[in-house]
Amino acid sequence: MVKIKTLILLGFISAFALCGTKSSAEESEDIAIGMSAAFSGPAKELGINMRKGVLAYFNQVNAQGGINGQKLKLFSIDDSYEPEFAASNVYNLINKNGVTSFIGNVGTPTAKAATPITIENEVLYYAPFSGSSILRPYDNKEFLIKTKSSREFHTNKYIINYRASYAQETEKIIENLLHSGIKPYEIAIFTQDDSYGFDGYIGAIDALEKRGYLNSKEIPYGTYQRNSLDIEDGLLEILSTKREIRAVVIVGSYKPAAKFIKFASKLIPNAVFINVSFVGCLPLAGLLNDTTDEVFVTQVVPHFNSDLPLVKEYKQDLKKYFPKSKPNFVSLEGYISAYLFVEGLKNSSGDYSSQGIIRGIEKIDFDNLNLGFDLSLDELDHQISDNVWLTKINKDTCEEVSWKDFRNHIEEMTKQQSH
Repeated sequence: MVKIKTLILLGFISAFALCGTKSSAEESEDIAIGMSAAFSGPAKELGINMRKGVLAYFNQVNAQGGINGQKLKLFSIDDSYEPEFAASNVYNLINKNGVTSFIGNVGTPTAKAATPITIENEVLYYAPFSGSSILRPYDNKEFLIKTKSSREFHTNKYIINYRASYAQETEKIIENLLHSGIKPYEIAIFTQDDSYGFDGYIGAIDALEKRGYLNSKEIPYGTYQRNSLDIEDGLLEILSTKREIRAVVIVGSYKPAAKFIKFASKLIPNAVFINVSFVGCLPLAGLLNDTTDEVFVTQVVPHFNSDLPLVKEYKQDLKKYFPKSKPNFVSLEGYISAYLFVEGLKNSSGDYSSQGIIRGIEKIDFDNLNLGFDLSLDELDHQISDNVWLTKINKDTCEEVSWKDFRNHIEEMTKQQSH
């Protein structure tokens, strides 16, 4: 209890320092939106770029007069990817700064700490940078329909996700690895040792069991501690199985993932390393120093070099408001999330409370947005996108690769290794 009170007090201090001391009443002309994310520490590139993407779109909207004359104001506070800081940030942004919703909060362990607070206060937790199952706890629509007065329905109501889940990303990975000829027992898994990593691990295991591999719990599995680079023990756990490993599924952040790949590529020759999107493809590519290893990363947004109109608009606004920043997948995700959030505001009939914004987002006609990829949402389905793309690290960049080309590439590698 003392620790919680101390954290809340620290959160008040940081909120005053970073956001000023005006009351929510004094800010009534703004639409206040919160963000708690990693702006320092090993995952800082994710939080920094998510905020840039959101702000690039918000700045464009504000430059055109805002929403019915009201400006969008983003209150963003660093949580260093630590759950206790995320909890105090969220508490204070709600109670001191009067935010009507959150957008783009980064991470699963931080979401696990923050969402009980947002749900208790009936504040929207929108488009977090996480594919965790804890943010998608109730997929059974029939159950939700029958229990609209339940805690489960209440939880589902106040969380709206943009991105595909980690389960969908890992299932896509496993599906294509198996179709390429890699056997289940030739796959290893390396993850962060927390709710984020375990979520990805379970997603991969479920995908294997769904395809009939009943010994999936015997898959080589190693972990590392969050916010550390201590990957050695996890790598040794994988090597100790003495399996012939041809593919490693990685669920982590970019710095430990890069170190793991550098070490593992020397000890597991000819393996394919495939990461889920949270890793941050460009930061990972930058750390791998022109690697010749086979490193892939799934994505939950189209490529930032796509010809899609919204992607072109994103690059224009990023260049305008953050001229020193290069396009990347994370800021694009922030931009798309902000774009859809504003569409929800436009549908809210001037009600910018969480309730009004939720209704507005649920009413978005995605077919008329002409984004170039499938999106949907309704009262019970609170995940906007199910799309999973693939990229391959080539020198210091990330090139788009079709899943078909990925499978063909693995098959060709197998032929070369057998000769």
